[in-house]
Amino acid sequence: MLAQIYQARGPEPASLLFPAAPTDRTLILPNLGQGAGALAHLSTDVRAMLGAEALNIGSNNWVVGGSRTTTGKPLLANDPHLGAQIPSIWYLASIQGNRLHAIGATLPGMPGIPSGHNDRIAWGVTNLGPDVQDLYMERVNPANPNEVEVNGAWQPLTIISETIQVKGRKEPITWAARASRHGPLISDVTSDATTTLALRWTSLDAGDTTLEAFMQVMYAGNWDEFRTALRAYVGPSQNFVYADVDGNIGYYGPGRIPIRAQGNGFMPAPGWNDEYAWTGFIPFDELPHDFNPASGFIVTANNKVVPDAYPYFLATDWAPPYRATRIVQMIEAKAKLSPDDIAAMHADQLSLQALELLPFFLQTPTQTPQEAQALDLLKNWDGVMRQDSAAAAIYAAWLLHLQPALVQDDLGKTLGADYLSSFHPTYLLQTLGQANSPWCDNVLTPGNEDCRTTQHVALQAALKDLTERMGSDDLKNWRWDKIHFTEFPHNPFDQVSALKNIFSRQIPNGGDGSTVDVAPFRASKPYAQRHVPSYRHISDLSDWNSSRFMHTTGQSGNVLSSHYDDLIARWQKVEYLPMRFDRDQVKAVSTLKLQP
Repeated sequence: MLAQIYQARGPEPASLLFPAAPTDRTLILPNLGQGAGALAHLSTDVRAMLGAEALNIGSNNWVVGGSRTTTGKPLLANDPHLGAQIPSIWYLASIQGNRLHAIGATLPGMPGIPSGHNDRIAWGVTNLGPDVQDLYMERVNPANPNEVEVNGAWQPLTIISETIQVKGRKEPITWAARASRHGPLISDVTSDATTTLALRWTSLDAGDTTLEAFMQVMYAGNWDEFRTALRAYVGPSQNFVYADVDGNIGYYGPGRIPIRAQGNGFMPAPGWNDEYAWTGFIPFDELPHDFNPASGFIVTANNKVVPDAYPYFLATDWAPPYRATRIVQMIEAKAKLSPDDIAAMHADQLSLQALELLPFFLQTPTQTPQEAQALDLLKNWDGVMRQDSAAAAIYAAWLLHLQPALVQDDLGKTLGADYLSSFHPTYLLQTLGQANSPWCDNVLTPGNEDCRTTQHVALQAALKDLTERMGSDDLKNWRWDKIHFTEFPHNPFDQVSALKNIFSRQIPNGGDGSTVDVAPFRASKPYAQRHVPSYRHISDLSDWNSSRFMHTTGQSGNVLSSHYDDLIARWQKVEYLPMRFDRDQVKAVSTLKLQP
């Protein structure tokens, strides 16, 4: 997609859409033909299927040292953001054996606790987001489609035969999956590709010991043992925050992150020689880490991890700093934080992006009393995406209609939709900050529109949209939660109209994509949220039994059980279940005993 946009508009305008993207013309811009569009669009479809349309959302975690807490010991918080679903992706559990006692969120079918605590340490994870995927253009032998050029010689591809059973067919389909030294040829999924593209990805490499790392983390009792456990971690790279009962806090960003001979993997590179090859991985001891920082706290929210002076390349596409900045604001607002303060941070719905964009929105000319009333509401709005807020609904609708107004005329319907499914929110600030930005001009009209004119067009569309959805011209009767619902689709019955209402669930909600209580809304289905804080926990290192956790829907996958959906309302209100650790603290317990 990036290569297509660079070819369509050139590096300078395109770089506005991708913050931190390189703007020099030495980049390799392959003519990928129609196949590039097919691959980009397939990527959009796959993300929609997985509930991951809202990129740059990610997760939050933070840890506060005892010097800044009312308990005198660290407090650690985590809320990983994932695609919404029912049954929940997580299952809350406490695991106890002769050498192990740990509690937290488990993934059914996977041993270990990705986020939780044992009797000595607590940990939480967010996606670090390093660039660990590269596309390589391969030169196929004209005389043999199963060979590619490698440093001047032809090398055979790896061929894996896949047998696909298809309903209604007597004979299965046989598919020959091809792979070069870099990885699978993903361009084989479309007949339109004019360039053969291979995907190099750390998670496709042999020797992935990530599960082993998570298992070792559960047994770790101090910082050194925790670090040792993470040496086995491969991917996807995570921001691990850490705390222990001795009062220490820490951070580590483990995983295999490639070192490239040249370039940064931003666009497809030649694969027929080693000029752009991976030469190794960042050494574990030189990966980002910290221990007992002077600030007394550590915050991660998929934002930029290291300063520009860091000697290795990690990534260019970081999540916007809105959530991380807001978390730091709330930590620094009080001299001492209690567990309830941490819970209030999980529930925070102040949108720093809204506060950043409002000054530009308020410069928009108005032509009708309704438009003037909308701007008056926004002038007096505090930027909190409350459920009952009319201003929040207006802002959200305006934002949703402004994005295609800026890019779709330039990129076309299909490429524009693909970009909007994964756009980086900070491009809005860069664009609106230039009153005559080239992206504000509608290239399909004879005039030359500035950003305020395009904002007005988007405002008109937003107010029309909201009037139709909420059935009232009086803006004071509007509420954000009348149109903003969190959806928990069941797979596969959400796709079956007769079964959807039986198996799937939804609930009104507040928040947006930049709030700590994250609640992004979708471009493909306006205002619907399918990316959620999938799990929340607060570990109290002064008293494990005072810790708390919550996931999204219920502990049961049985639609006839009362526990199938009994947590949804409590999750939406950012309430918690007690994270009881000691057996004598548990009034009623369901125990599964595994006896060798």
